[in-house]
Amino acid sequence: MWGRAPYGGVMGRRWLVVALLALAGCGASAALPAASSSAGSPASASGTKAPVTVPGLGGTSAGSVECPGCVVVAGARAVLAGLDAVLVTSDGRALLLSTDGGGSVRGSLGVPYGVTFSGLSCGDGRCIVVGAQPDGHAILSAFELDGDGAWRDLSGATGFVSATAKGAVVPLESGLGVSIQVSDGVTTVWTVLGWNGTAFAVIGCAPD
Repeated sequence: MWGRAPYGGVMGRRWLVVALLALAGCGASAALPAASSSAGSPASASGTKAPVTVPGLGGTSAGSVECPGCVVVAGARAVLAGLDAVLVTSDGRALLLSTDGGGSVRGSLGVPYGVTFSGLSCGDGRCIVVGAQPDGHAILSAFELDGDGAWRDLSGATGFVSATAKGAVVPLESGLGVSIQVSDGVTTVWTVLGWNGTAFAVIGCAPD
């Protein structure tokens, strides 16, 4: 469950990143799909406080966060010095937590992109959440952690939505990138977005 930046196994296609260097554009002309309007609402900081056990942080330590019934999906160590990341979910909502070395919750942010959540990858102070919409299409979202434990959403207005159920996190020179599929109804291609210092932007495409 735990790892600093679980690159491997997320996609298993490192050739994809290499192929981007040889491609000038995308074969599919469709724009990036929009998020489903029926996506779940984010977990909020309201309601009855319930303990969420964060395994592997100081043994049996646990933080207290206002997320009744939440379960841990994944975690990543040392996202920043002294701060780890934990993704918890409950009833189609997700919450991204930052915790210190003692297991205390330092910050939290609702993840409003998707209704099911399957993974968390982190590196260079940023984390990417892998989820799915009600229609089964993959949707990924990105967040940045600061030294105080607060999170900033880097996902834009709708997150990074795939035209299919496929979506993944890929390692790039600029850090973790987002890979989703784009389709015009005839051709489907992988589109990769990377961090350019201010936002995630398309850097290239590759065949499915």
